[in-house]
Amino acid sequence: MTDVYGYVKNGAEATLAANDDGAGWPNFLMELPYLPAGTYYVQVRYWSGGGTGPYNLATQCTPIARNLLSVTPTTGGTVTSSPAGISCGSQCTAAYPATQTVTLTAIPTSGSVFTGWSGSCGGTSPTCSLPMSAGRSVTALFVPASDDHGDTCETATPFPLNSYLAGHLERAGDHDWFRVSLPRAGSLYAVTGGTTDTWGDLYDGANTWLTSDDDSGPDYNFLIARSLAAGTHCIRVRHWSTGGTGSYWLQVNLY
Repeated sequence: MTDVYGYVKNGAEATLAANDDGAGWPNFLMELPYLPAGTYYVQVRYWSGGGTGPYNLATQCTPIARNLLSVTPTTGGTVTSSPAGISCGSQCTAAYPATQTVTLTAIPTSGSVFTGWSGSCGGTSPTCSLPMSAGRSVTALFVPASDDHGDTCETATPFPLNSYLAGHLERAGDHDWFRVSLPRAGSLYAVTGGTTDTWGDLYDGANTWLTSDDDSGPDYNFLIARSLAAGTHCIRVRHWSTGGTGSYWLQVNLY
């Protein structure tokens, strides 16, 4: 008997499977549970470099039931799938074998947040796993991200001196602005607190940058101390990294 070794390759001759004695010595056996339509090759060789001999080769293809998955994202995000097939945005329907489970991932765009699924998926986790034993239809829900404070010096939240306000950096790249009106010259003291690693910038009323700080305050918070003339000034709070989010509080005093 000829001891054979086999490969299954796709149309680009990339190996999809290989086997030596899966059918019991000396024959190979390869079972691929799902292959898309296309051209495939079976390569047969002797298990070692120099052997020869006759063999018989048999192949069998069993059609697999496939079901359609349809995804609809609301404005503000996209949905992708694993295994590949859905990239919505652009490709929002795909057919999968009835034996397969597909994982969908909701990805909000900048300025939006994912709020949950409807249809065949449920809950608020950004991932959803679907057994494709039947056709599935899913909607991913996105909404504009809320913002608790202004995004510029002109739209800044008015800040009462000698007090504090709470803030939240809701999304990557979010900047919170606060406007402080000084009735007299003095030393401005601005500090953040909480577990979020904040960065602070101080501007004058003409939106000219004056100074900044990262970690002079407690626990990775900023602390800015600056002598200023009477008038309007703005404080910008952001995360020290470009992608960070989180809650904080800001205290501002005039001495």
